[in-house]
Amino acid sequence: MKCTVCCEQVQLPTSRRLDKDKTYEVNLLHALGEQNAGLQPAKVEKFFTTLGVDYQLHRTAHGQLQRRVGQAVTAMATESCEAVLLQESKLAQDKGDIVEDVVQLSTTGDCAWPNRGSGRSYASFCGMFVLVGALTKRILSTSIFDKMCYTCEQAEKKPLGSDLANDKYGNVI
Repeated sequence: MKCTVCCEQVQLPTSRRLDKDKTYEVNLLHALGEQNAGLQPAKVEKFFTTLGVDYQLHRTAHGQLQRRVGQAVTAMATESCEAVLLQESKLAQDKGDIVEDVVQLSTTGDCAWPNRGSGRSYASFCGMFVLVGALTKRILSTSIFDKMCYTCEQAEKKPLGSDLANDKYGNVI
């Protein structure tokens, strides 16, 4: 903000800082909202510019915030899926779905491979699979698939007969 008396630029905090480090809470909430909406930093910056808000967050700081929020969201999702899996298992046991001391779970799955961009339906490089329990009707597990694999690409470029180093069993090192 600009001081009306001396016209000096003064920075005022817009939210509280977190205890452990000097990160503002609003920046973490921004990173969480960005991940939730699936937006990239450039899009968010353009959005703030359109609103006339001067929002500057360095790329390095932004990446750190995204990783921090991503790790927390992943841990929470994993914990939630494990709790639902135990609940689904207990409901199946109560129902009597046990064969040779193994609980039989009834599930359903759905997979999506979204398109991105505009024009002639550009295909996305990644897809997602969700496994849902029949008794709880909640998500038991999720998986993300990728069309491109670095290991497979390298194997195509240099097949086994090439000059790659092999161990004593013939495996490529």
